[in-house]
Parts: sequence; C-alpha cells; structure tokens
Amino acid sequence: LQSQQTQLQLQTTSLQNEQEALQQQKQLFHQTQEQTQQQQQHTLSQLEHQIQEKTSALQSLSQKANVTQEQLTRWTVDAKKIRSSIKSQLRTAEQELTSYQDQLTQVKQE
Repeated sequence: LQSQQTQLQLQTTSLQNEQEALQQQKQLFHQTQEQTQQQQQHTLSQLEHQIQEKTSALQSLSQKANVTQEQLTRWTVDAKKIRSSIKSQLRTAEQELTSYQDQLTQVKQE
C-alpha cells in the first residue's frame, strides 16, 4: 500500500510538473501572440502614415497640374487675342499704305 502511495505521489508530481510546463507554454504563446499583434499594429500604422504622405504628395501634384493647365489655357487665349490684334493692325497698316500709295499716284498725275 505504501509503495502504491509513493507511486501515486510520483505520478501526481509528474502530472503537476507537466501541467506547470503546459501553463508556461500557454503563457509564452500568449506573450508571443501579443508581441506579434503589437508589431503588426506598428507596421500597419507605418503603412497608413506612408499612404497619407503619398496621398498628400499626389494631391499637391494634381493641384500644380491644374494650375499649369489653367495657365496654359490663359496663355492660349492671350496668344489668340494678340494674334487677332496683330492681324487687325496689319490690315489697318495695309489700308493706310494703300491710301498713301493712291495719294502719291494722284500727286504724280497732277
């Protein structure tokens, strides 16, 4: 009976040791899981920050492109106005030249 009791105590101690080892493994697993989640959260935060930076840069470029497009449109309109004005001045100058030539012809005939 005493031998059986000693064997039961040994088995109990062995099971307790196994249980403790499993408990430690469980704790280690939870700690590792928590660290992994923290690392993932940190990585996610970094990625979100980078996305925000890239989005801001894209918006800035888009605004600059819009401004440039507006300038090009204004310059095109201005260039057309200037061209029209020059054509008008040329017509006026041609008319004046023709008028002077006619007058000169009349003076020579007289």
